Order: sequence, then C-alpha cells, then structure tokens
Amino acid sequence: MSRRPGAAKPSGAHRTTVWEGDHFPAPVVVDLQGKACSPWITWFVDRTHAGICGWAVTPGFPGQSGVLTALRHAMLSDEQHTSVGGTPQRICVDRGKDFLYETMRTVLDPYEVSVEFLPLYHPHDKMIIEAVNGAAQQMFFPTLPCYGYARCGSAGQRVSVALAEVGAPPLTFTDFVALLHEWVTWWNTEHTSGA
Repeated sequence: MSRRPGAAKPSGAHRTTVWEGDHFPAPVVVDLQGKACSPWITWFVDRTHAGICGWAVTPGFPGQSGVLTALRHAMLSDEQHTSVGGTPQRICVDRGKDFLYETMRTVLDPYEVSVEFLPLYHPHDKMIIEAVNGAAQQMFFPTLPCYGYARCGSAGQRVSVALAEVGAPPLTFTDFVALLHEWVTWWNTEHTSGA
C-alpha cells in the first residue's frame, strides 16, 4: 500500500530516517541594534520522534543562508550543536524558493541524503514539524515580552514596527536566540511529545 509523501511516520521508522524542514516568523518583536524586528526561525525536525535536529534564527526572511545554517546545525553533533541530529536518509521540505532544489541537492548528495519537495501550502504533508511549530506558538512565544506585536499587512508581508510602539522593553535579538536555545533543549530532552 503506498503512502502519501509527508504523511504520518511509517511504523518501525528509526531516528534520522526522515526529517521535515520549515520556517516561520516568530510572533514577537525584538531589538536588533536599536531597531525592531520579528525574527524568523528555520528548523529541521526528525519525523520519528519530533526532535528538533537543527535550527537557525534570522532577523528577516531566512532565504538560502538560513536554511543552510539550520541544516549544518542539524547534521553536526558536538557540544555546540544538538545531540538529536545526524545524517538523515531523506528530508521533506516545501517548494518555497528558499529551499532551492539545486542548493539542497549539492549540499546533501555527498551524504546520500534524498530531498523530497512537497506541494506548497499543504501543512498536512509535514504534520510533525507543524506540530512542533504549534507547540512553540503555544508554549514558548507567549512567555516572551512583546509577544503578539509583530504584525502582517494585507498581503501577508511583515509590517515595520517602531520600538516605541511595543510598550514593554523587548528582548535583544541575542537574548531571543538564547531563550529559543533553552526551549529547544527542553523540548528535546525533557518534554514528552505526543507527535
């Protein structure tokens, strides 16, 4: 029986069989050298146990560099990087221009990792990473200062916000990254996921 790409994890799958990759804008405003910004998070999640293998934070839309930084973080496993990562057999990402096929293939071919490009706007094809995104939206972001001040315009583009508009002092970009690191560590080592 065939299984749809990106659907529920296969029975008997082991860690690093399949990763899912995604990124999204954090619903907070932080201070980046005196200017307000809403960070974007890119991460790769192991489909078998919903562990966050690697991640990167950028002050704007991540593009190719954010994807490659998160991927590098996921594949390295030393004291500075996650212990959840490694080398997967396959990575599933959507067809966004930031997950460029040629770049991903060039980077991953030497490791014999296949890349599966899923249809755009089909979150059910990446159920595990969408569950992790949702967990961050519920558990992590609401605990931060200036949560909910990041705004989108009518076309879904981020609207610039002045630091004076957010009221409470925002976190610095560096502090935001440090707190996200703590949350990812907690997620990977203490939290029991139902994903």
